[in-house]
Amino acid sequence: HYNFRPAKIYLGNNGALSLGFMLACMTTFGGWAKEKDPLRAVTIPCLILAMPLFDITATTILRYRSGAVATLRQAVVFCGRDHTGHRLVAHGMGIRRAALFLYLNSAACCGIALLAHHISDAAYLAILGAVAAWFLGLMLWLGRAPLHEKVTERHPPRH
Repeated sequence: HYNFRPAKIYLGNNGALSLGFMLACMTTFGGWAKEKDPLRAVTIPCLILAMPLFDITATTILRYRSGAVATLRQAVVFCGRDHTGHRLVAHGMGIRRAALFLYLNSAACCGIALLAHHISDAAYLAILGAVAAWFLGLMLWLGRAPLHEKVTERHPPRH
């Protein structure tokens, strides 16, 4: 309940970076990396971290597309209210529903990661294709979000 409005705990940059680093390290030490299946060894950690990976990828692509940034460096240091959660709210979801939407997507991807070794290769590839199509469609839909804060102006990187 700490992540629902009114939020009681906020991570700063150091907390978020530390937590992200720990999650990334934990996914690399999972048992799936020892399998002789390189596809699963790479995709299972990506499925576990699908929502953070989607957010940073989609936000960066949509920033480039809108002209908010011109370089990768600008994309990394750009601060704005144009992340996935902000765009979901801009599309009319309430804050609570947006959080639940993100939780549901994350849980679904983690569920697929858990089932990865119990389904055939063909079924796994089909599911990965469906997940990729879902996230591509989600990114395109989020790109049409009516953001209140303009992200079409170029902002120089902060030093």
